[in-house]
Amino acid sequence: MLLYFAISVLLLSIILMIYNWNENKTAIYLGGFLFLIAWYAVTHYFTSIVQDPYWFAIFYGNFAFLNLAAGPLIYFYVRGTIQDTAQLRPKDALHFIPFGLNLMGLLPHIFSPFSEKLFIAQQVIADFSTLPNFQIDHIVPIQINFIVRPTLILSYTCYSVYMLYKFKQRQTETNSSSQYRITFQWLFAFLSISIISSVSYLYLTFGFFFDENANALLRLNWATYVMTFTLFAISTFLLLYPKILYGLPHFNTQSSDSFEITLDEDVEEKFSELAERVETYFEKEKPYLNPDFSLAILAESLSVPQHHISYCFRFIFKQGFPKMRSEYRIAYAKKLLKNPENDYLSYEGIGLESGFSTRSRFYAAFQEIEGCSPGEYREKMQSL
Repeated sequence: MLLYFAISVLLLSIILMIYNWNENKTAIYLGGFLFLIAWYAVTHYFTSIVQDPYWFAIFYGNFAFLNLAAGPLIYFYVRGTIQDTAQLRPKDALHFIPFGLNLMGLLPHIFSPFSEKLFIAQQVIADFSTLPNFQIDHIVPIQINFIVRPTLILSYTCYSVYMLYKFKQRQTETNSSSQYRITFQWLFAFLSISIISSVSYLYLTFGFFFDENANALLRLNWATYVMTFTLFAISTFLLLYPKILYGLPHFNTQSSDSFEITLDEDVEEKFSELAERVETYFEKEKPYLNPDFSLAILAESLSVPQHHISYCFRFIFKQGFPKMRSEYRIAYAKKLLKNPENDYLSYEGIGLESGFSTRSRFYAAFQEIEGCSPGEYREKMQSL
């Protein structure tokens, strides 16, 4: 069951990152965090539950350094959400020092012969109390490594809570749109779950190394089950309610290390203004006539972040970009069909002139929007 949950979270986190790759890069940090924790669960399954020397030798230690990136990813996600930017700063590289040290310490083990890894696996599976005897990290002792991982996640999560709290204090009463409320509620819920999970796992890790109770490993297994199931629920929730991932979009932010951020008081009004700019651009420039016209091109043309445009379409226009683009193209095609001077054009030609790349896409969009084929529409107009 643990493996199924972990693999599901891996797949969901990949979908989350791919889906938001262009629209909202801040969500990629969240997807990366979910992926790393799910990968840890997979590693735990093959090293502590299956207890097969072959699988143990493959997973044990070879990917441990990845876990040390989970904490920074939580911080980058929360910071990026409240500052409305996914941009990293040069000094953000400092957050990956533990990651780099662990990788350097594990390199001799990672590139060691598989026979050596298999020997360690056989010894540890025979008696898990011998695990500390095999110091596969040549820089930091294994006991410290195991404790540092949940400690880092806990530290970054607690600081993210503080950062979010300080940010919320600076909000005005007028800044209370539904998007702000749901984002703050989501962030506090997500960080609370992360704190509970990391504290539980830290406690159980101490027990595993310093408690001679034979049930220590069993309790650690149960903690992994609970954590993985929670992540599965979170990932599924994000796919069902993607509105959360749009974060706190705002204009004219000013940020510093002390998180002095100034937000516009009426965010919805600003996005209404952006919606008017989009409509004006569509009507004057007719960019939809270009078959390659995309959300990224629209954002670049208006010099607006792409996730701002996405937010505008979802919550101001109440429809997706492809739908609106098709509506403008069909409206243009209808003008061509009404004009007798265009009778020489085939229906495929009408579609191409209107921005559709293929005849089938033109017919499908026309049928969906008008409820009839282009030919039926032309006949109807000629009979009037």
